[in-house]
Amino acid sequence: MTETFKTQLADRLLQMAIDNNMKAGDKFPNENELSAKFNVSRVSLREAINGLKFLGLLNAAPRRGTTIATLDYTRLIRYLSFQMAFSSMSEHELFDARQSIEIGIVGLLTERMSKEDFRELRKLAVGCRREVESPEAIRKSIEGDLQFHRRLLDFTRNEPLQAFAKLLDSFFACLNKHPGTIEDSRSAAEVHLQIVDALEQRDSALAEKLIRDHLARHTK
Repeated sequence: MTETFKTQLADRLLQMAIDNNMKAGDKFPNENELSAKFNVSRVSLREAINGLKFLGLLNAAPRRGTTIATLDYTRLIRYLSFQMAFSSMSEHELFDARQSIEIGIVGLLTERMSKEDFRELRKLAVGCRREVESPEAIRKSIEGDLQFHRRLLDFTRNEPLQAFAKLLDSFFACLNKHPGTIEDSRSAAEVHLQIVDALEQRDSALAEKLIRDHLARHTK
């Protein structure tokens, strides 16, 4: 069976599950039923199903058979990170995606962040500041910046959005090529604090503008 045919068959199986409103834990039809329904051999069907199991979309258990899997975000993140690492995604594409996500989550952050969250975020806000231009200082500065923006995603308390943390990892890996100056790191820390203030004041418009302007520096 060609890879294209296997992919097409897997897509048809998933569409069947969607059309039948199947949910996580629901039992998948057996191979005989599916083979007859799609007019394919059991060998071809098994290959397509195994591919879906590998992706974490289906589960197999003794005496239970094949079922719709519960979405495993850890597994999804792992595959997403590999795909980004192997792809030829440009820094511009990463920037556009990151900006859309971070500006888009502001409303959730103003609704869901607690006083404890703001205290933690304020401490992280200055983690990107550095005083020397050594490789270790630059590494810690980039990691501090990454931690601040990772926690923004965490504080949405929305698991699908948190999965996009790997997008940040890819973006920040690019920063190793041009980490900016000491003054840039100080400026970033100051803007981080302004973002925290705007979020704490529930000023979504200001927080969005600060994030947009803050991220725009990477396009210069």
